[in-house]
Amino acid sequence: MADGSDKRVPPDVPALLRLLKAHSVEFVLTGSMAVEAWGADVGVPGDLDIVPAKNQRNLTRLTEVLNATEGSAWPLTGQWDIESSGEALWVEYDANDPRRGSRLPPPNPDDLSTLDSLFSTVHGELDIVPLISGSYDEFAGRATALSECGVGNTDVMSIGDLLVHLIVPRRKKEAGRVAVLRGKPRESRRS
Repeated sequence: MADGSDKRVPPDVPALLRLLKAHSVEFVLTGSMAVEAWGADVGVPGDLDIVPAKNQRNLTRLTEVLNATEGSAWPLTGQWDIESSGEALWVEYDANDPRRGSRLPPPNPDDLSTLDSLFSTVHGELDIVPLISGSYDEFAGRATALSECGVGNTDVMSIGDLLVHLIVPRRKKEAGRVAVLRGKPRESRRS
């Protein structure tokens, strides 16, 4: 979408990870690439998912990465609703809802909501999820430094945390991933 189209571009994971690390962005890798880092075959990923630390310096560095990669947020298609149980549920906007297709303002480190989106970059899709799946502070202590796509010392979400996110709600594509993760020892070590 960096070219203005609305087609998804598979991420160049090594390029995105190297840029995040070169800019000293603190993040935990989550989603399909985290599952792959633990040894499951995920096929071609749709995006690279990260949970960034929410401190001002880190959000500034993250914004620099987005600017350097011509990052632009995808048009809005819905919103997260938080149920009374605390569970997040994605609710699609109706086709005639005026919010559908609107755009977020440019990434701004002073406004976390402008960074909570799927971004198209020159290196493919980068999904930044600072809030909905949990916080960096929750995940970082349980994360394990692994090599992903040849990029070492990448903090990857723990197996336990990934399993929670893969089984609620369970999607058919997650069954094989869950089986692989359940077969791994659940240890966590930080670099």
